[in-house]
Amino acid sequence: MHRIIIILLFGSFLSGVSAATQKTQWGEWIDKENNSTFAFMENNVLKYSEIKKVFVKYSGITPWMKGIHSNGQYVSESVDFEGAWETGKNICPGGNLRYYLKDAECCMNTRKLGNVLILKNVASVNDTPALCRNRTLHRQEDSE
Repeated sequence: MHRIIIILLFGSFLSGVSAATQKTQWGEWIDKENNSTFAFMENNVLKYSEIKKVFVKYSGITPWMKGIHSNGQYVSESVDFEGAWETGKNICPGGNLRYYLKDAECCMNTRKLGNVLILKNVASVNDTPALCRNRTLHRQEDSE
């Protein structure tokens, strides 16, 4: 009887370790270099957002624009995608994280160092370097 209890306790400890390992990837992470965020949500929902600078041409010259030598300006635009993610040992060749965004399928090897999550591309199925590139993510202050 004692052996059964010890086995059950050890089994629950191992499942807790596995859950804790997975939880380290959940939450919101910021890629400061590329102005983007990854939100690894429950039920394998992945939300990705990126701020891009887009050049917008002026449709015509108005009187207040006289003397301006440009025909447009750069504005910030948010690009948002929702996809899915899964994690596990050898979930893809050489990686422990696979995510799907837009038409991209990315296989990454992850490493967590404190509040930093390093994503290294080990294989991308589609030619989408922007969504599958190597990244250094920083944990959002209010997540987890």
